[in-house]
Amino acid sequence: MIGLIGQSTPNCAVRCWRRDMKKFLFLLLICLNIEAENSENAVLTCNDPVTNFRWSELCKSGFNVSFMVDYFQGKYNDSSYRDNRLCHYLSLRLSLPKYEDSGKTKEEFYEDLDEEIYLGLINQNEGMSDYFLHSFYTPFKIFNPTVTFEAFAEFIKEDNQRIADSNYQDNVSYKSVKYNKIADILGKKCLTIIRHSYSEFILNNSKKSYNKQIKIRESFNTIKPAFSKMDIKGKVEGLDFEVWITKANAKKIQVSEHKELWTDLLTSWVNVQVMSPDYNEDYGHMDQVISQFCISVFNTPVCPFVDASKHEFNQKTWNDINKRIISATSETNGRVLGRPVIEYVKHAYCVSEFQTTRCFEGH
Repeated sequence: MIGLIGQSTPNCAVRCWRRDMKKFLFLLLICLNIEAENSENAVLTCNDPVTNFRWSELCKSGFNVSFMVDYFQGKYNDSSYRDNRLCHYLSLRLSLPKYEDSGKTKEEFYEDLDEEIYLGLINQNEGMSDYFLHSFYTPFKIFNPTVTFEAFAEFIKEDNQRIADSNYQDNVSYKSVKYNKIADILGKKCLTIIRHSYSEFILNNSKKSYNKQIKIRESFNTIKPAFSKMDIKGKVEGLDFEVWITKANAKKIQVSEHKELWTDLLTSWVNVQVMSPDYNEDYGHMDQVISQFCISVFNTPVCPFVDASKHEFNQKTWNDINKRIISATSETNGRVLGRPVIEYVKHAYCVSEFQTTRCFEGH
């Protein structure tokens, strides 16, 4: 033992052996924890000191970190959580200024720049930054369903500051690294960890003229759900990402047609209601709007039921419908075709989100 450890006294040797064994056991514990992350039955808890140490910023916020098991260095994603967070920060650092935020005229802003090429670069960067955001937020939300997006965004803001203050190299923090170097780091470290099929989509999309590109931010609500179905290769429901998003956007156009149908029917029956003796009275015109919509879409006067409680609530859609209808019903005692505003809002929300008039229980 003395010869192996290289100490002069037995007592010293024993103490050193114990110290080294503690280190060994600690490293072993970390290794076991890493293996547990790749197990389908593993559950990570911040009560575990190793987990708490590895994901301290998440544990400090009281989040459930069990999504680490499959969604980072697991069966859905090869990349590590740390690399994903760093690359999201770096892609945000590369964000190009936009004309709309500049306070300048188009001529002043673009000067000698080609507007189409510039907008294409913005779209490409947003495709990357949103990839890293969705790769984190989607599994995070599955395991933290009660955390609001506002609370998540606040965490991202604080965590990005942590990354900015962290050391890049030679006592230089990431926030001190210049733009060109950030681009270099992103190219070498981050492009390779984007799942292949999604990476191919971004590359192919950027090769098209801007007016033919899929606009990342305009497709935000379509792209976001894809990450809950994305496999380790970046495919969604077995389809290459580019094929999937193209089909999803085509379906979105159909949704737009459903909204137009709903609006046209509503306008027609509002005109009928105007001719009625009492505009606020319920003459069954809302029932006509609903039945005609259902017949046009489903060939039956009663639309199928889709359970909204099993889908993420779209607060923006709900608020937009409310804002529009409140101003429109300011002189009708808060009624639409003789029915309470809330009844109309629920129908309109169901049409917008699920292309049916029924999505709330008891409605």
